[in-house]
Amino acid sequence: MKRKQLSYKALIALLPALLVMHTAAADENIAAIRSELDALKTQYETRIQALEQRLNAAEQQLARAQEQTSVEPAGTDYARVDYVSANNSYAASGNLVPSLNH
Repeated sequence: MKRKQLSYKALIALLPALLVMHTAAADENIAAIRSELDALKTQYETRIQALEQRLNAAEQQLARAQEQTSVEPAGTDYARVDYVSANNSYAASGNLVPSLNH
């Protein structure tokens, strides 16, 4: 019976020390998780910023392409217009290709 009392007394005496050790381990675990979470946040913020920059660049490129398209009408053949206006005799006949008989 004395032996059981001694082990209970030892357990009761060690209990605060065990709780402190357990609390310290839990604190370290929480700190490690928070550190890992902060690292992930930083990585994702960096990735998000890079994607936003790519998106902005693509939108600007699209806007420039649309501006160029609206300035120059599609399907206009400027070389043909210049050739026809320089060679009115061909334009009058409706033949855009000069004949070899001229």
